[in-house]
Amino acid sequence: MDVGHPAGATPSVRRETLVEIVGYVGVASAVAGTVTVFARNPDLSDGASLAVTLGVAAVLVVAGLAIGDRSPDAYQRMRSLLWFVAVESFGFASGIFWLNIVDLGLKTGATLAGLTGAVCSLVLWLMLRRSLQQIAFFFTAVGTITALAVPNGSGSPSDLNGPLLVIWVSGLAWFIAGTAEIVRPPRTARVLGAAVSLLATLEMFGPSFWLALTLVSVTSLALLAVGDRKEDRAVAGLGSLGSWSRPRSGSDAPPWIRKAPPWRRS
Repeated sequence: MDVGHPAGATPSVRRETLVEIVGYVGVASAVAGTVTVFARNPDLSDGASLAVTLGVAAVLVVAGLAIGDRSPDAYQRMRSLLWFVAVESFGFASGIFWLNIVDLGLKTGATLAGLTGAVCSLVLWLMLRRSLQQIAFFFTAVGTITALAVPNGSGSPSDLNGPLLVIWVSGLAWFIAGTAEIVRPPRTARVLGAAVSLLATLEMFGPSFWLALTLVSVTSLALLAVGDRKEDRAVAGLGSLGSWSRPRSGSDAPPWIRKAPPWRRS
């Protein structure tokens, strides 16, 4: 007699796996069906597009609610994915509503669409504290703040400094919140904030070389220190990546950076 496996344990595991597979297939089918509707109907009206995207979001949210707080982690992973895709679909619906139907300007419409999506993702994250819900809220919230920082009629590379600084500050703040374990799950916040803040500084090399060099140096040192203290290889790896990244030349870069290497000269 096998005392290590209670009767009924194996069928239960198989049932959970089967339910999880069916759920993932359902999510993939919903996404594929939505894409097919828009691909085959390029002239679909704004009202119909809004109805389709809202309908998909509503179905996915209700499906997640139906799963509830069941104990097997497989069910919670599926619930998390359902709600993550629901936020994406709701974000598309918000963009259609504010930009096309209400017909606001690009900056105002994008800000309101991001704000609406951020509220939706925040509610779902408060209901389910998992990584995908945190990621959805972070990007919708940062996208909203960044839309406010984009200047009207931007065209020159220097106009990107403001939005990139906003992204860097947002990533750094999220990194600090994760390190202090203010948000859950904390490691997701730590790695997500580290990656976003580092990428923002690397993108600044085009508009402003010296500002980017200063920020990428400070950010990389902070990531290396925290990664070592927390024994977080992902954060430490991002810090090492920032330390060894090759700067791109900008308008204020020194001559030894702007000068092309011999093999690239014409």
